[in-house]
Amino acid sequence: MQPAPDRARLLEVVKHVVDECVAVVPDADRHRMRVASSLLGILHREEVLGDEVRAAETRALAGLVDAPGEADPEEVSRRVVEQLRNDPGPEFVHEAWSALVDVTRGDLRIARPGHDEWSGE
Repeated sequence: MQPAPDRARLLEVVKHVVDECVAVVPDADRHRMRVASSLLGILHREEVLGDEVRAAETRALAGLVDAPGEADPEEVSRRVVEQLRNDPGPEFVHEAWSALVDVTRGDLRIARPGHDEWSGE
C-alpha cells in the first residue's frame, strides 16, 4: 500500500511550480499567478502551523478566563468577549491586550510571515 502524500509537501511543490511559471506566462496573467502563489503559501503555512497556532490561541485566551487550555475555543472566545464587555478593569484589559497581540502574531505567522515581528503598542 502506497503511503498518502504529505499535504504540506504537495502544497509546497505546487507553489514552487506556480512560482516558476510566473516568468513565462503572459503579462496579463502574472498577477493572477502571483495571487495563486500567495494563496498556496498561506495554505502551506496553515497546514504546517495551523494546529499549533490555534492551540496557542486557545491557551492564551483560556488563561484570561480561568478555563482549561484544552477548552472549546469558541466557548473560550465567547467568555473573553463577555468579560471585555462587562467593564473588566484595567488589569484584565492589559492582560487581554497582551494575549490578543500574541494571537494576532500567530495569525500573521500564517497569513503574512515577517509581519508577526511587530513590537509596538
